[in-house]
Amino acid sequence: MKRKALAMLLSATMLVSLTACSGSGTVSGTTAGQAPVSTEAADTAGEASGAETTSGEIPMHHASYEGTAHSATVKHEVINVAMDIAPGNLSPEAVADSGGNMWKWNVYERLFDINGLGGELVGVTAKEYEKIDDLTYRIHLYEGVKDSDGNELHASDIIYAYDTLAAAGNRMSGDIAKYDHGEIVDDYTVDFIMKEPLTGLSDLSAILGQPYVYCEQAAKDHNLATDPCGTGPYKVTAYQSGSSVTEEARTDYWAEGSDHQSIRQCANVQKIVYKVVAEASQNAVGIQTGELDFSGYVSATDIAQFQEGGAYSKNFYTESYLDNLTTALFANSDSSKSICGDENLRAAIFYALDGNQLGQASGANNFIKAVTLGNAKYPEYQTEWETADNYYNVQNLELAKEYLEKSSYDGSKLTIMMNNEAMLVNVATAIQAMLLNVGIDCEIDSEDGNLVESKQVNGEYDLYLTKMASDDYLPIVWLRWYAEDYHTVSHTINNSDDPKIQELLNAVTVVDGNTPENVSAFHDYIVENYYGYGLFSECKADVITNDLVTPCWNFQDYVIPGGCIYSDNEF
Repeated sequence: MKRKALAMLLSATMLVSLTACSGSGTVSGTTAGQAPVSTEAADTAGEASGAETTSGEIPMHHASYEGTAHSATVKHEVINVAMDIAPGNLSPEAVADSGGNMWKWNVYERLFDINGLGGELVGVTAKEYEKIDDLTYRIHLYEGVKDSDGNELHASDIIYAYDTLAAAGNRMSGDIAKYDHGEIVDDYTVDFIMKEPLTGLSDLSAILGQPYVYCEQAAKDHNLATDPCGTGPYKVTAYQSGSSVTEEARTDYWAEGSDHQSIRQCANVQKIVYKVVAEASQNAVGIQTGELDFSGYVSATDIAQFQEGGAYSKNFYTESYLDNLTTALFANSDSSKSICGDENLRAAIFYALDGNQLGQASGANNFIKAVTLGNAKYPEYQTEWETADNYYNVQNLELAKEYLEKSSYDGSKLTIMMNNEAMLVNVATAIQAMLLNVGIDCEIDSEDGNLVESKQVNGEYDLYLTKMASDDYLPIVWLRWYAEDYHTVSHTINNSDDPKIQELLNAVTVVDGNTPENVSAFHDYIVENYYGYGLFSECKADVITNDLVTPCWNFQDYVIPGGCIYSDNEF
């Protein structure tokens, strides 16, 4: 057998795009009425503060799934990977927080994968699809796709998985909002019938490339919320709620050795242990002590130890990239459920904040201050937004106080709601301090992600702090936040019933309507009505053991440990 060296990358090309992390929100210095975050709460939140990045130093990356790849015959023994938040529900249709996005890729599979940000669909459990008519898409499955229990995936299972997701009523369901039902053609062929023609920018890729598929029998034999069973190259062998998920390579993986196995379907490490490390400072400690081999959550104050010349650089290295997620704040615009239905109060809140300071408080290593609900990674981004005279580019405390005086705010505490990710808690703490500077009192409600989703749907909040991205277009980020039909319950991210939002969104999210004019119109309307505030996007840095010589990421920038190449692999 031949030992793999660093330069040998299987037969599938690993791509690292050197596209720059460029110019979103480059305003700096003191702006009108600007004041630093000076309360004790904000100081605590900002202990591990990163730097705003505006130059082209941080790349975007992804792995190409094209071509054929096979697993190593000699596998690396184990890799320990940090998760920032516990996956509270392991079922395939559960809302995927960052931890969920990491571990699921190895255990569950989709019909198709998306080959990079905005890329083409590449078959996984399905080999091809064809459009029969405007409402019908025929999916042809590979034969012999089996889960870790030995159940074979059939057309009936695909319908079961999709119908279960559609009925879940969460934002994962929104990806398949236009799916109506499935019809069995034969055991390995299924027709998807749509509610309406797929004219949206990413309608087809969302329906075919987002949901996980699995066998109905597995759902009967397992409680998938705690005991997953999928068709992927790994199976879960241990799960400690709130602590860790352990996966081991299957010896009977259905695609191994086939001519359609991609690099993301490989198992080059025998065991993957995902460990929940909620505190950023503990990531560095875990790496230093050997408890962790890979982390994307090392704090800004610790990252230099693992970069060139650092104390631990002999055993570790770092990879940096611009995340497509944007952290954003929304005020509940439903006057029957929140005082934030008052536009003057929303204006006061937004003018009291500063995305640059909040990025620093987050603990991110580097970040780009946002000037829209998204970032420059998307092709529709407009540089004119960087100099517009609005709350994105001007923190104005005097103006915030003027709006507050005109509002109906009565001094009661507003609730800032978010999931319990440490970074979001840091940001919420800084927001709390900034708003107190202008006389707005807040309390923080940090919950499990699924509970947060339920509260958001029911309007049980005043301010909602969250993250969102899309896999291709900026208007799709907006759709996921503002489309009333994205959830089965009719509502928007900010609980607004403004029909103009839907009119503008419908115009910009279809193929023929994705124009600069329509993009600008939607962005401007959200800004003018204080319906949302994109705060910042992370320029993330992964700290990686030298034993892992060639990383493999998915299109969402999460590492795929099985697709990575290790120094002791043999092929």
